[in-house]
Amino acid sequence: MGLRNRDVRRCVYGESSGVKRRKESGRVTRVLALLRAHGLVSRVPKRHRYQLTDLGRRVCLATMAAGDMDVKSLTSARLKNVAKTTKNSEYCRRNLRAFCSIVR
Repeated sequence: MGLRNRDVRRCVYGESSGVKRRKESGRVTRVLALLRAHGLVSRVPKRHRYQLTDLGRRVCLATMAAGDMDVKSLTSARLKNVAKTTKNSEYCRRNLRAFCSIVR
């Protein structure tokens, strides 16, 4: 089936109207394009919908699992790179988590 830009926008930003909705829709479009470029989502042919690829499913599961752990658990699991929380990585993490929750 898949999801639309509208579905992601409503989940991440909530209901809005006018210029604000257009700006939010543009942001979601750029995020979807980035996810497509990385092979995490693919476009459903002849539809305005996207679906997760196998790689996207694995990344979503790993992101959600890592989000439920604390730093001690992550380092004890021998993860080599623990990302520092910055404004940009927090934005990406929030959008990816919202995207994964829609797809479930």
